[in-house]
Amino acid sequence: SEMRLASRLRADVARNASRVIVLRENGAENMCWKFKEVNSIHDWRKKVYESLDKPAEHVRKYALDMIKHQGGNFLIAQWRSMTNPLMYTLQGVSPQQQLPLEEQKHHHQDCAKQVFSAAEHVLQKTNLSRVIVFSDIHIGCDPVTKVCGY
Repeated sequence: SEMRLASRLRADVARNASRVIVLRENGAENMCWKFKEVNSIHDWRKKVYESLDKPAEHVRKYALDMIKHQGGNFLIAQWRSMTNPLMYTLQGVSPQQQLPLEEQKHHHQDCAKQVFSAAEHVLQKTNLSRVIVFSDIHIGCDPVTKVCGY
């Protein structure tokens, strides 16, 4: 639950003097909400969610090594680039809700600038020195093979 997570984060902060910032999303724009999956935690999905709280030892070691390598003075940002208009554009459905053709040419570059600006703002406020970004950015479609991917 969110309350249990908040308690754990507070305890982690007290032990490690880490700073954790949790930004809430707008639930109405959440893809699970949109596709009516919010109340359909299937057994296989529940198993995945529960397993995320117990990473394999090699994953934990990798994360700890990454923290050590970065000196502990960094911000991690997760950029979920998929929006409804982008999804409709990629799927070729709901033309009235797709990204306009001109915007398709620079959509991710514009988003990247916003992510950069927001990360820079957080860095200035927190005196952190680096940013590690995880993303689901769509890499586009190969004009020859017509293969599209992330």
